[in-house]
Order: sequence, then structure tokens, then C-alpha cells
Amino acid sequence: MEKLAISLIIISISIFFKTPVYIALALSLAYIYISALLGGARPRDLNRAIVYGALSAKNVLIILSLIGVLTSVWIKSGTIPYLMYIGLNVLKNYNFILASFLIMTIISMSLGSSMGSLSTMGVVLMAIGRSLGIDTTILAGAIISGSYIGDRSSPISSAFNLVTEMTDTDPVLNIKSMNSSLIPAFLISCAAFYALGLSQIPRDYDKIKDSLDFLSANFSLGLFCIIPVILLFALIFLRLKTSTALACSIASAFIVAMAFQHATPLELVKASLVGFSASGTSMTLAGGGFISMLKVLATIILATAYVGLLSRLELFENAIDMFSKTINTKYGLVVQSGMISFLINVITCNQTIGIIVPSQFLKNNYEKLRVRLECLVHAISDLGTFTVALIPWNINSILACSLLGISYGQLAPYALMCYILPAVFLIRYKLIPPK
Repeated sequence: MEKLAISLIIISISIFFKTPVYIALALSLAYIYISALLGGARPRDLNRAIVYGALSAKNVLIILSLIGVLTSVWIKSGTIPYLMYIGLNVLKNYNFILASFLIMTIISMSLGSSMGSLSTMGVVLMAIGRSLGIDTTILAGAIISGSYIGDRSSPISSAFNLVTEMTDTDPVLNIKSMNSSLIPAFLISCAAFYALGLSQIPRDYDKIKDSLDFLSANFSLGLFCIIPVILLFALIFLRLKTSTALACSIASAFIVAMAFQHATPLELVKASLVGFSASGTSMTLAGGGFISMLKVLATIILATAYVGLLSRLELFENAIDMFSKTINTKYGLVVQSGMISFLINVITCNQTIGIIVPSQFLKNNYEKLRVRLECLVHAISDLGTFTVALIPWNINSILACSLLGISYGQLAPYALMCYILPAVFLIRYKLIPPK
């Protein structure tokens, strides 16, 4: 437990002094490694744990690399510009903040992925918002809030299915249980974003016109532009591997860009690597590229290596065993289950471990106190899965900031659903004790 605490302090101090997250993780990893060596561990075992931990993230690394490429080639092919053009025309007279929250909720529930919804519609909505002069801090909060609903609640979400499988529970009963906090939190968030959006309704129609003129002057716009989007969503709905769906969408974007935007293969390769950038009198269209994801990739490699080492040293098991001995009430059980999930997300920078570990090690506590395991799923989902974006060094937070082109300081203040849902969860179980 002491090693975990010191490790977390190292990360926290590094972040406080604005050190890049991957450096903070490297320092923490080095501390755990050296401490283990001094404690008598064999270097070979530690090295193997680090390598296996890093290799466990290979699929995520491939997906994130493809997402970096996807954003830039979607701009180059006219996909994002076309969606922006439609959005500027349709949403300019509406409450854009509330609309963004609702759109992201629908997309994330459809895709079952915060990563997928942020890298597609999230990027588009942020670009539209900037063109409309919307406060990006409020907009980012609305986008983030909607995007994580799918991770938590969608029947096709990998996070939802993982926690259901690890706890051996019925997905239908899990959804029914989780709706008791989701519905009130969602309605409160809608009201809050509606109120915030009232001051953000666009008034500068000249700027909007300039943005529309810029898009139509620099891109050939038409229904053909959304072929990469339709293909991506169709392949995901058909349950193909995410990496395969992304690769196919990128390939189709290359074809559309060469056929309709008159882009050369060299221009597309350059955009894939370093991103796209173009400026007009009232807007800048930029983003994407594999290189833009390098810091995120480095963070994931170090985070998973770090988790591999912690698992090898059985530090999680010891810490959870200590926590579980203090649990003696049903309300305390569900609250501490969620807090353990949250703390693991803080320590490991990864929400998957925050699902697996409490699911495995707390089931006996639920049986002893005769509490349904659906309550464990509910606790992990509301206090663990849904709050990862609020942890500055968590992979999900870093990825969201990278995709939306914002800082953590812009992400956290208005991610209202990430605060409201856990609060509703705590109130719900205080008023209606778990059974």
C-alpha cells in the first residue's frame, strides 16, 4: 500500500508542476521497479511484467494511431468540412450546447464507445462550435458528458460488457439498475446545458457566412463526402474489429479525397503523418495526424507497463484486501466499491483495470452482506467508468484533450454529467439502501 501511495504522490507532484504525463509515469514506474529490486525481486521477472503489460495495449495503440490518421484524412476528403457545413446551417439558430450534448449521447450509445464518438462527431461539433464563436470550455464539457454515456450504458459497449462478464450478472438487470441514476442525472444535465447554452446562441452571422464561404471555397462538398462516415458506422454496427473499421474508413477517405478533392497521394500521406491545417478569415481547420498522437501513445505504453509491474507485485490485491476489511454496511460496500474503481483508474491511468480488479476481488463481500451484484456493476460504472475524464493523467482524459484540441483546464469545469451522475448515485443508495 505504501508503494502505491508514494507512486501516486510522484505522479501528482509531476502533474502539479506541469510535467508531461508520460514523464510522470516513467518516474513512478522507475520508483516501483527500484523498490522491487531492493526488496529482492528478480530483474527478469520485473522486466517480463513490464513487457507483457505494454504488449497488452497493442490493439489500443493501433486504434489510436488510426484515429490520428482518420481525423486528418477526413478533413482532406471533405468529410469533416461537409458535416461542419451542414451543422453551421442547421444548428446556428438552436441551443448548440444542449444539441451537442444530445448528439454525443446518441452517437456514443450507438457506437458504445467514448473514443469512437469523440474522434468522429466530437471533433466535428468542436470545429462547428469554434466557427460559431461558442465558448469551447462549455462546449467541451457538453461533448465529454455525452460521449461517456455510451461507454457506461450502451449494450454494445466494451466497458459495459466487461463489467457484466466479470461479475457474472444479467445485462438487462444491470441496465435496469443503472437507469435509476442515469435518468435523473441525464435530465438534470439537459437542464444545466440548456441554461448554459442560452448565452451561447450565435449572433455573429457575418462570421458564420465567412466560415461557410471558406468551406465551400476550399472543398468540393456533397453527399459523397460522408461515405467514410457511413462506412465506419456500418462496419462498427456489423461488429467488425474497430481497427478494421477505421482502416476501411481511412481507405475510403483516401479515395474520396483523390476523386473529388483532387488530393495527391503524397499530400494524403503527409496529412496522415503531420495532420491537416488550413486557415481562412474567420476560421482555422486543423488537426489529426499520426504524430499528434505520439504523446498519447507514449502515455499508454508507460501506463500499461506500470500496471503490469503493479500486478506482478500483487500490490492491488493487498490494497483491496485492506480496504475490504473496513466494509461493514451495505451502503459502505457500494460506495467503497466505486471508490476503489476510481482510485485504480487514478493509479493505473486505465479504466479497464478499474473494472477488472474490483469485479474480481469484491464479489465475496457482496455475498457476505447479501447485496445483489448488480449494485457492484452500478458502483463501478457510475463512480469508476464515468469519471475517468476527470483524472488529468488518465488515458481517456489525455485522448479527449488531444482530439478536441483543448487543455485539461478547459475539459474539467463543465463536464457536468461526470459530476452529477456520481452525486445522484450516492444520493440514490443513501435514500434507497442496496438489496
